[in-house]
Amino acid sequence: MTQQRPSRTAHLDQLQLGAIASVGLSLALWIRAKTLDQAQRAHAEHRAMFVGLWPPTLWLVSDALAGRRSRTGSRT
Repeated sequence: MTQQRPSRTAHLDQLQLGAIASVGLSLALWIRAKTLDQAQRAHAEHRAMFVGLWPPTLWLVSDALAGRRSRTGSRT
């Protein structure tokens, strides 16, 4: 019996879903930061902004992999 490997497009879809999910996570962290006291709020807001940097990074990695795949064909 042969094992099926996940297709490269599945990995790309996972990266794009991760980018979209991290937008939601960033918003949730930002909203949660508003409920904390002043001493903890700055750290919580920085955490939300850090997570907010993930979507463009994940999306660009996904695009780069898609471009690499289209240049090399189905060998990758």
